[in-house]
Amino acid sequence: MKDRGSTLWNNRAKACILRGVYNVSFPPPTGGGSVTVVYPLELCPGD
Repeated sequence: MKDRGSTLWNNRAKACILRGVYNVSFPPPTGGGSVTVVYPLELCPGD
């Protein structure tokens, strides 16, 4: 799991988010091999 361009300045928050995303699983691709998933996250301040 890699951060590929985060603008989040808080490294503890970034590490927490990466730990959570690391636990997401997908079914294996048909025929085997590997898959790269790119999923942008947009964080907004609460009210």
